[in-house]
Amino acid sequence: MSPDFGTLAVLFPLLLLLFGLGFTVTIDPYIRREHRRIMLIIVVLCLSLIAQNLWENALFIRHKDLTWKNFLAAYGYSVRPVILVLFLYIILPEGRKWPQWLLVGINAALYFSSPYTKLCFEIRDFDFAMLRGPLWPACFVVSGILLLKLLIYTLLRFRETRKKEQLIPVFIGLGIIASVVIDFHINMESLPVSFLTIAIVVSSVFYYIWLHLQFVREHERDLMAAQRVQIMMTQIQPHFLFNALNTIRALYAKNPPLADTTLENFSTYLRQNLESLSQSDLIPVSKELEHTRLYAEIEMLRFPGIRIE
Repeated sequence: MSPDFGTLAVLFPLLLLLFGLGFTVTIDPYIRREHRRIMLIIVVLCLSLIAQNLWENALFIRHKDLTWKNFLAAYGYSVRPVILVLFLYIILPEGRKWPQWLLVGINAALYFSSPYTKLCFEIRDFDFAMLRGPLWPACFVVSGILLLKLLIYTLLRFRETRKKEQLIPVFIGLGIIASVVIDFHINMESLPVSFLTIAIVVSSVFYYIWLHLQFVREHERDLMAAQRVQIMMTQIQPHFLFNALNTIRALYAKNPPLADTTLENFSTYLRQNLESLSQSDLIPVSKELEHTRLYAEIEMLRFPGIRIE
């Protein structure tokens, strides 16, 4: 039998994308371990969707094995919302996920029971035609709700991202919606892999790339914050820090009002150190003098006979 080059032309880039995504996820240093596991599960589910599309299409063409055809159709409709819920775990690690899993469970129950209830679809034995039941759009409704929630939480979590970059998740969502519309208007028997499956694979890859960029920025911000604290601690001599705290403690036993004033000056001194680390412009001389005065007032409390004019 000669190879179907049309099918190979579709499969090769999809498989290349998924295997590349899986390898990249395993070596990505900016992704958490639990998120890495979730992304690998998503890769496996996308591969299973491709296999489901190919197998289901082959059974349709050959008009054989109705039982497997029903199972494959139900699996395809059930697994798509699962991928969206898994992405929610990456965007929103905290919070309850049971409402989302409840929707996914109801959706799966409707489609896997359809060979008996005919609520979502019916495959006729004599011509293998699929008839749509009254609840056939359940998968698309559930997926639409989850996709909208994923998009909202994505934009809320990364709201500090540049506006142009925030359009990328929106375009990914629109691409998935467009693929559903295309699938409605074509003959699925002529296409071994549906446009929706292709869109899910491509969207998963691009969404992960976008998330990777955001995680890198978060890591850089955390690193810069840690460096600022480290620089501040090097600017504050350790013996001055310990002496100031000991002086304040001693003053509370002898002169509480002076201790309160000294504590306020000390907190102002620390705050000015933090502000100077995040300030890119030159610091005015007046602020430097004020900073030095606070330091001297706190230090000179150890020598009561010395007055600062």
